[in-house]
Amino acid sequence: MSLASSAGRFENLSKSEIFDLLRNKRRRYLLHYMKQAEKAELGDLATRIAAWEYGEAVETVSSDQRKRVYTTLQQTHLPRMNEADIVDYDADRGVVRRTEHTDK
Repeated sequence: MSLASSAGRFENLSKSEIFDLLRNKRRRYLLHYMKQAEKAELGDLATRIAAWEYGEAVETVSSDQRKRVYTTLQQTHLPRMNEADIVDYDADRGVVRRTEHTDK
């Protein structure tokens, strides 16, 4: 789902849905990263989040650590955050962009 087709979804989220979205630490890391960047490549995002999760420097993140984060971001977390209109995720290009709701 693109940003254009989901416009307005954010305003319809209940507090319960927002808490459910933010319950997951990876989604909170995703938001933290996106508050600092206008857009991000999925690979870079996965590496940064893996570094935070494993308490390592970005340069020392293993390919297995990165792959675990990448896969769940791609298959679960980014589609869910996109559907809620919190980020705009282009799955074909592997690009995540901020929306007007990212900082709310």
